[in-house]
Parts: sequence; C-alpha cells; structure tokens
Amino acid sequence: MVVGVTVVTVRRPHEWSVLGALSALRRPVDDPVGLHDELLATAEGSPAFGELTHAMWLPVVARAHALHLIWLGRLAI
Repeated sequence: MVVGVTVVTVRRPHEWSVLGALSALRRPVDDPVGLHDELLATAEGSPAFGELTHAMWLPVVARAHALHLIWLGRLAI
C-alpha cells in the first residue's frame, strides 16, 4: 500500500517532537488482543484521548495503539 506524503514546515521545537513521536508509529503494529476495534468503537462517543485509553482494559497498551491509529488516519483527535 502506498501512502501519500505531505511536507509540513514547522517553526517551534515542540512541534518537531510531536511529529517525530507520531512518525515513529508508522510501522506496522500487531494487535493480538484486539484493541484496535475496541478503540474505534469506543471513540464513536467522542471521548477525550485520556478517557478513551483509560476505558480500555490495558490502558498503556491502548495508548500506543490509539497513537498508531491516529497516524494511520483511522482515529482523529
């Protein structure tokens, strides 16, 4: 699958760190416990990011998966 690339000009240092953190999540992620579907279903109620991840049975793992779904464009913040 080929994904389009967008170049963003950033001026503030903290924006580089956010882009760097999100771009690290572009690699494929296995989902052996099925958090992706649960996150997407729970996100339909529009909870805040922290509420979404804390609603999962593995909040720390859910956070990583939620960030990956944001990178893929399947989840929006």
